[in-house]
This record gives sequence, structure tokens and C-alpha cells, in this order.
Amino acid sequence: MKVNFDFYTGEDIYCDGDVEKDVIQYLKEQGEENYQEIFEKDMRWPVFYHITPIRKNIVNWYPFQENSEVLEIGAGMGAITGILCDKAKHVTSVELSKQRASAIGALLRFRYCC
Repeated sequence: MKVNFDFYTGEDIYCDGDVEKDVIQYLKEQGEENYQEIFEKDMRWPVFYHITPIRKNIVNWYPFQENSEVLEIGAGMGAITGILCDKAKHVTSVELSKQRASAIGALLRFRYCC
């Protein structure tokens, strides 16, 4: 995994507010797979939206070819990025928010490195 901030302008174009910092902390501490424990502590809508495994169903059904390369534009906080990484050979995710890109980094480090 590589995070590239070369084109980051210094301004997060879109943000759900401070709750995103909480989501990043949850992902760093527990990863997305412990979503039930996270929801028991914090059931705010943005937390649910960014962590719920239900969103994976958007692409989980698709039969990706073995050597697929995917471009994900507007990756948010990575709710779909992980399943894309499981199914494709290479995934490039584009996000205009440094904070959200950091969330994706936390998610993928927890998912693939721990």
C-alpha cells in the first residue's frame, strides 16, 4: 500500500466533521471487522455509514477477473476499498480529503498488516 499526497492542495474538499477523526481511531484500534463493538459504543450515522459491512455488497457480487485493476474515485473512508483490494490485483483509490485518505490507510494497514 502506498499513500501519495503529491496532489493534495492542503484543503479537505469534503468532510463529515470531527466524527471522521473518531472513525479513524476506531479503524486504527479495532479495524472494520469489529464493527459490532464499534456500533455498541458509537451509533452516530457517519460512524455507521463509514464502517458498516453492508456497503461491501455494492461490489461484492461482481466477478472481477483475476488480474483486474480498479480505479476508485471518491473512496471516502474506505468502506468499499477493502473489498476491492480483496478482489482485484491492483486498486488505485482517489480521495480529495487527506483525513479520509488517512482513514483508508488505517483500514488497510489493520486489514493486511496485523
